[in-house]
Amino acid sequence: MPAFALPALGAIGGKIGSALTALKAGGAAKAGMGAYKALKGAGVGKGVARFAGDKIYKMGRGLTSVDGFKKNLGIPMNKQEVAFAVAPDLLFGGMAAATTEGDIVDKAIAGAGSAAGGIVGGLGLRGVLGPKSGLGIMGSEMVGGMLGDQVGYGVANNLIAAKNGGQTPAEQRMMAGQEQYEAQLRSQMYDQFMAENGLG
Repeated sequence: MPAFALPALGAIGGKIGSALTALKAGGAAKAGMGAYKALKGAGVGKGVARFAGDKIYKMGRGLTSVDGFKKNLGIPMNKQEVAFAVAPDLLFGGMAAATTEGDIVDKAIAGAGSAAGGIVGGLGLRGVLGPKSGLGIMGSEMVGGMLGDQVGYGVANNLIAAKNGGQTPAEQRMMAGQEQYEAQLRSQMYDQFMAENGLG
């Protein structure tokens, strides 16, 4: 990097740092404007700088206030929007329940954990980012839903393990299979040793 570029980068970093400080203090609008001015002053196109400033503003209001989060999420949501946001997570929750080993309670815990995590993650990320386009809404809900699903399913697995004495039914089956394999291996080694030494 050319040495003459360092002072310019330092100035931009200082302005963005000020914007982030404003964000921490709850000044989402100041943070967005600060980022816009910093990028514009660095020679970034006005449209790109405005887009970035708007995103920082929306993230700031989504992270610092309940009302801001609701605005980003678009509350009140109509029935179609709710169905669009929730249906995929319920589907994945059903798949998690169907593929989880154990009794009906284990399956219910897995399905509920996966679905709840996906719903919270999807709506949570959308409420923080505040996308308006259909693609942005779908993308934020998809990414947030996948992350939330993993967290929710992990919590559910811990509950299932606690219910079953410290291991999930899948882990118990794997452990039993491993023990059976080791017993067979020991038996084969014993038979081979006896045969090689004429003791069979």
